[in-house]
Amino acid sequence: MPLKTALRMGITVAFGCDVPASIYQEPKWAFTGAVMRRSKAGPLNQAERLTIQESLRVHTMGSAYAGFAEETTGSLEPGKFADMVVWNHDLYHLARDQILELQPEITILDGQIVYEKAKVGS
Repeated sequence: MPLKTALRMGITVAFGCDVPASIYQEPKWAFTGAVMRRSKAGPLNQAERLTIQESLRVHTMGSAYAGFAEETTGSLEPGKFADMVVWNHDLYHLARDQILELQPEITILDGQIVYEKAKVGS
């Protein structure tokens, strides 16, 4: 998938991790695929790698746009709805080689905390 080329051409790219075609339905793996561009066989076209920031944008604003919902979802702004994950690293300053270290700290759905790492196992 030529993701970087599409972005350079001004095409809105949208993707996520909740498709039944994948056994990995976690945001971490969708980020990893777009940013690292590797498969079990080895590296894919590295020119098509997205930055972590680009990957975050296509997951959020890109997907909201694809669902005709960019006015109500896709970014953290007053008046918008947001399901979200709080990660253990700052995605805007995460080095590419740290992406596999991503772990969810908190997951919020419909305004409710549905997962909190600090409370798991306690």
